[in-house]
Amino acid sequence: MELITSETGQTLQLIHMDEVRPLRGGVFAPDLRKAIIDRYRFQSVAAQTEPGQPLKFEIGLKEINGLKIPITSLEIYQDGVIVNTHHTDDSDAVMDEFIGWIAETLSLRQPKTWLPRRYTSRIVVDLARSAGETFFTNFVKLNEIITSALGAPLDGLQPQISFAPHPPGELQASRTWSFYPRIGQPYAPNRYFSFAPLPTPVHYEMLCALEAVAN
Repeated sequence: MELITSETGQTLQLIHMDEVRPLRGGVFAPDLRKAIIDRYRFQSVAAQTEPGQPLKFEIGLKEINGLKIPITSLEIYQDGVIVNTHHTDDSDAVMDEFIGWIAETLSLRQPKTWLPRRYTSRIVVDLARSAGETFFTNFVKLNEIITSALGAPLDGLQPQISFAPHPPGELQASRTWSFYPRIGQPYAPNRYFSFAPLPTPVHYEMLCALEAVAN
């Protein structure tokens, strides 16, 4: 298996906001927006049309330890912060920098409770064989039966794999792994998207382990 690219990497840091707000004074939202835009060079800020909606900044850039990190979005909610980049390691780096900077800038208190971060990532990989041949015994025969019944070309079907909780619940998205052919791009044999609620490196390690077991 070869890692072709890391398309998305999201870091979510939940925070008990009651623990970090100043005991006196507060935050002036327009000043906060301007400071974030200036520091991270964001090109777009989503309008807040209703009270309680998150502050969402899009298309930014931050250099950290000599590495320029394009930021897809930074979102501030009432109970946490989300950073989206191409790789969860980059999202973590931006999150760490942002939390340290904003705590100092706004004179926030250190939280008593640090909640574990949550991750999602989507990567593109090449398999040595098709997903069907890699993960399914007797795939050729299975494919013949299915394509014959559906009247489809023998090479026109590929499996899409998804593991999710059963029965579905509130946390389904955070426990679901999906693996499907890469479409909408120039054709590349045996190239697939993989989406999982994991940091990017752990995600790729899981796929390598699955391929090794399947073979």
